[in-house]
Amino acid sequence: MSFDWLDYISVATTLKSFGQDNTYGYPEAFYRAAIGRAYYAAFKKAEEFLAARPNFRKYYKPGQHSDTSHWDVIDDFGKSNEYVNFEFWLVYENLKEIKYLRQQADYHIPFRIWSNGNQIIVKNWVKVTDDAIFKANTVLRRITHLTKKYP
Repeated sequence: MSFDWLDYISVATTLKSFGQDNTYGYPEAFYRAAIGRAYYAAFKKAEEFLAARPNFRKYYKPGQHSDTSHWDVIDDFGKSNEYVNFEFWLVYENLKEIKYLRQQADYHIPFRIWSNGNQIIVKNWVKVTDDAIFKANTVLRRITHLTKKYP
């Protein structure tokens, strides 16, 4: 049985609702975990797209994981020959932004985001989590369309 990375979007939404419900305590942990799952749903589908299409790969090398492998996938969408294609640009921009949110969620206390050129400490976890899930869904929609366009 193979795992479908799209399931992580459902997990992210569930984790967000656990954070909102607060029945279980530690809501911030649920929000942080939801952001991570949203990122990995989008990242892994983008990685699968590139793995199956060598002509779009410049940096990413399937099966070779390194400190830069996530950026290699992201950069292949931003620096591909198809960069003029708006869908590639959307994947690139949204993956880049979710990766930043995921890194903040996984490694930083306090969690900081950029707003109007300034770093601010996150107080509205629902908004930030919704933003990560929205951006992940944008990537997933674009990858689905690109998969049909470039079978």
